Amino acid sequence: MKSISVIFIILFIMLIPAVSAVSITASPDHIQEGSQVSVQITGLEDGSAFSMQINGEFDVKQGEEFSFGTNNLVIPISLDNGEISAYTKGTKTTTLNVKAGKTISVTDESDDQGIFRTTQEHNISSGTYELLSLSGKVADDTTTLVSELEMTGIKRGPEDAEISFAAEGITNGTLTITCYVDNHEEMNRKIIIGSPSPTKKPETPHSFSSGGDSSAVSSTQTPADERTSTDGIARLSGRIGDAKLLKVVISEFPDDWEAVTGAYLVTGDLEGSSQISFRIPEEFRDSTLFIASSENGKWSPAHSLINNNEISTSPDEGSTYALMAFAAPATTTSTQRPMVTETTPATETKTPTPAATRSGLSPLVALGALSLLIAVIWRRD
Repeated sequence: MKSISVIFIILFIMLIPAVSAVSITASPDHIQEGSQVSVQITGLEDGSAFSMQINGEFDVKQGEEFSFGTNNLVIPISLDNGEISAYTKGTKTTTLNVKAGKTISVTDESDDQGIFRTTQEHNISSGTYELLSLSGKVADDTTTLVSELEMTGIKRGPEDAEISFAAEGITNGTLTITCYVDNHEEMNRKIIIGSPSPTKKPETPHSFSSGGDSSAVSSTQTPADERTSTDGIARLSGRIGDAKLLKVVISEFPDDWEAVTGAYLVTGDLEGSSQISFRIPEEFRDSTLFIASSENGKWSPAHSLINNNEISTSPDEGSTYALMAFAAPATTTSTQRPMVTETTPATETKTPTPAATRSGLSPLVALGALSLLIAVIWRRD
C-alpha cells in the first residue's frame, strides 16, 4: 500500500510546474568612457518577456553636439516581437542610430519642452550591434542631459547569457541599467562614469500634453510630480516618489477586448495619492474605453476617469496597465463591468467585461494539496 502511495505522490509532484529563479547582475560599478559593461543573465527561460533599459545622465555644454550609447553591443539572445525605444530631454534635435550590418536612423526635432522620443518595432536578433546610440544637438538652456535606450521583446535563446557593450559619449555622468523579466524588476544598477558633478540635478521628467490640446505640462513641475513612459503614451502624476513607467510586453487578455495601447508597468515606490493617465487616440474617442490592470498575468478593469482626451486611474506599485476598448460589444457575454466616469458631463457607464483566465495549478496550491494527500495516506497506513 505504501509503495503504491509513494508512486502516486511522485507522479503528483511531476505535475507541479517547476519554479526557475532568474538572476541578473551588472558590472563594474565605476568606469571611464569607452570601458566595457557586462550584464550577466542566468535562468532566463524562452518565452519570457524581457526588457533592458539603459539610462544616461551626463554633463553637456549648451548648444553643442552630444552622443550617447553603446558600441559593439553583444546580445547572445533574441527578442521576438521586439521594440527599441529612445528618449532625450534637453535637446534641439536627436537621432536614433541602430547598426547591425545595415543602419537604421530616425531623426526628429524635439518638442517645445526639449523632449524627443521614438519607438521602433524591430525584432532583435542575437549577435553584435555595432552601434546603438542617440546623437544630436543640446538645447541652449541645458547643462545636464537625460537619455534613455530601451529594448523589449520575447526572449529566445540560451538561458544563461552575457550582454556586453562599450559605453560611449559620457565623460562624466551616470549610467543606470534596469532589467525586467515578465514585468518584474530583476536588476537596477547605477554605474558611475568618470567624475560626475555631485551638485547636478536631472532635467525635468518626461511629460506629455493631452492629444493636440494646449494643455502641455508646466515646466515648473518638479520630478516628484510627473513621469512619463519613454514612448510618451502613459503618464504617472501626483505623489509618485521614485516610481516610473516601463513599457512591457502585453500578456494575453480577453477575446472581446482590444488593446488601444501597449502595457506599462509601475515600478518603484509611490509616496501617496497618484494617477496613471493615457492619451485617448482620436480614432478611439467614440469607443467605450477603460483602463485595465494586470497582476500575475490576470487582467481586470479599473475604475477609470475620462477628462477631455485623457483617461486615468489610481495605480498600484508592481501592477501593469493598458488602455483597452471592446472589439465587438455585441458579442460580449461576461459579467465583470468596468466603471468609467466622464467628468464633462459627469456620467458613469457600466459595460460588461470578461474576466481574464489562467490555466494550470499554481505551485503553492499544488504543494498544499500534496501535503494534505500525504497526511491522508500516512494516516490510513
